[in-house]
Amino acid sequence: MAEWYIFAIIAAVLSGLIPITEKKILKGLDPLEFSAFFAFLNLVLVMPLVFYTDMRIPLEILALMFISSAIASVAFYNMIRCVKMAPVSSISPLTNLNSVFLAVLSFFVLGEKLELRHFAGIGLMILGAYVIEMEGHIKDFLQPIEKMIKSKILHLVLFSALLYPIASMIDKVVLSRIDVFQYIVAAHFFLFINFSAIVIHKHYSIKKLEVDFGHSFFWILLSSILAVASRLFQAKAISLAYVALVIPIRRTDSLIATILGGEIFHEKRMKQKILSAAIMVFGVYLLAS
Repeated sequence: MAEWYIFAIIAAVLSGLIPITEKKILKGLDPLEFSAFFAFLNLVLVMPLVFYTDMRIPLEILALMFISSAIASVAFYNMIRCVKMAPVSSISPLTNLNSVFLAVLSFFVLGEKLELRHFAGIGLMILGAYVIEMEGHIKDFLQPIEKMIKSKILHLVLFSALLYPIASMIDKVVLSRIDVFQYIVAAHFFLFINFSAIVIHKHYSIKKLEVDFGHSFFWILLSSILAVASRLFQAKAISLAYVALVIPIRRTDSLIATILGGEIFHEKRMKQKILSAAIMVFGVYLLAS
C-alpha cells in the first residue's frame, strides 16, 4: 500500500490545478453560473456513493448540514468572484488564511490551546499577505497595509476565510454522527440546492444556462473531477496518518496553483507571490503541528 504522504501529495497537486481550470472557465462565465454548474456536476460525480451507504440521516443532522452548506456556499461564491477578478497567483496564497481563522475559532469555541508556534504561524500568514501587496522595493512600510485595507479582493477572501472554518466546525459535529459517504452525498446535494435556488431567484433564462453549460462543460467537469478526487485522496491520507501531518502537505496546493497559474496566465510579480505562498504554507505547518 502507498504511504500516506503519497496520497497527500496527489491531493495537493489535484487541488492546485483547480484554480487554473476555474480561471479558464470564468473568462467566459459569470461566477454564479459557474458555482451552480460546478455544484451540479460534483453532485453527479458523488451520487454512486449512494449505493454504498445508508442515506437515512437524522433530521437534526440534516438541519446542521443545511446550515453548514449555506455558509460554505457563500464562502465558495465569494472565492470564485475573487478568482474571476484577480490573478490566480494573487488569490491562491491567500486561501491559506482559512487556517488562521480556524485556529482562532477553535481557541474561542472549542477551547483548544494556542501555543507559541501557533502564534508564529499566524504571524507568517500575515507576513505572507503583506508580501503579496508589496509593489517593487518598499519605501513606505505602511503602503502594503494601506493597500490591504482598501482591497475589495482581500475583503472577500477574508470573509470566505472566516466562513469556511465555521462550516468546518459544524461539519465536525456532523461527522461524529454519520459516516463520510453519507456526509459527502448530502453535503453536495445541499450545495446544489443552494446554488440552484439562487439561479432561479435571479431569473436566469433556461436558454442562456443551456448554452453556457454546453460551452463550458468540459472545463467545469474537469474542475469537478479534480475537486472530488482531491477530497478522496485527502480523506485516504487522513485515514492513514495524523491530520497535523497531512494538512501542511495538502496546503502546498496554494504554492502549486501560484506557480502554474502565474506561468500559464503570464501573471506579474511571480517571485514575490511564490515567496508569499511559501511563507504561508510554512505558517500552515506551524498552525497544524
